[in-house]
Amino acid sequence: AMPLCLPLVRHESTPLMIRSAELAEYCKNSSCLMLTSQKALEYFCALLQHHNLTPKDVTCSVAAVGDRTAEAATRAGFTVSVSAPEGTASALA
Repeated sequence: AMPLCLPLVRHESTPLMIRSAELAEYCKNSSCLMLTSQKALEYFCALLQHHNLTPKDVTCSVAAVGDRTAEAATRAGFTVSVSAPEGTASALA
């Protein structure tokens, strides 16, 4: 599967040129979606909504960095497979 990299480092939404069918395919065929922060979660949910998709359309594994991100992802409707309570991405390795 091809990785989907979303540029969310600046904590602001960026225009992404991705077709709905392409995003839906990534959500189903990727091995893992890593949510690195609550802000990244917020932007990804907005992206899904823009393409008429929901967290339930994400059938790949979902990893969350930090307990609060995992809790927010669960509240948003994602099924979190693994989380790093320490709040670092390296703890997921």
